[in-house]
Amino acid sequence: MSVTRILCEKCGAPLCYCKCGEKEMKAKCLIDIPPILLPVTPLDRKFDSPAYFTLPPKIRMLKRGGCILLDDVKFRDRWGKYRTTPRGFPSFDGMSYPWLVRKLTGWKKYDPETLRTAATHDCPYVCFDHFCDWPIPRKEIDIDLLDGLKCEQPKFAYVKYRAVRRFGWMPWGAKNYDPLFIQWVKKLNESDDALDEWIDRIVKHEAM
Repeated sequence: MSVTRILCEKCGAPLCYCKCGEKEMKAKCLIDIPPILLPVTPLDRKFDSPAYFTLPPKIRMLKRGGCILLDDVKFRDRWGKYRTTPRGFPSFDGMSYPWLVRKLTGWKKYDPETLRTAATHDCPYVCFDHFCDWPIPRKEIDIDLLDGLKCEQPKFAYVKYRAVRRFGWMPWGAKNYDPLFIQWVKKLNESDDALDEWIDRIVKHEAM
């Protein structure tokens, strides 16, 4: 059973790691990781050939900040594994350049040319916050960021990668808990129809 990283109201630790000893609280964090969020390794792996297999996604800005992803993003990493960031991902805040870097360079958080890379990078970061046994390490996620930038926007790809990587330790493991993310995960575990209905509702009531 996979579990979500929901925080204990008493000690602030993830419920499945907390020291409070209240079993009824720990039971609240049980939820399956949707299989679509996990890497898929094909039998005919193609190494050293990162690529996207979807067009840049549409997004809608949310009143609370950030945006919701309206299209799936599919990516093959340098090890030949495939990862999908499903539509409806609600914790998406674009490319996480420090504000000073954005001011000096003019780089945009929601540049259409880097939306796929940003989504592919953001989703597993948020998953690590919520799933106690999330299997993809930060280093691998950040390598996907570099390879994604080389696919989408090769110019300054390494510089942009370093700008995000340099400050990525701050959101990684910050133990943020996003109720919308939990709702999204539950819909991913239900059905495509349930997911699409949920996305329509969020866009109608939560989008700008």
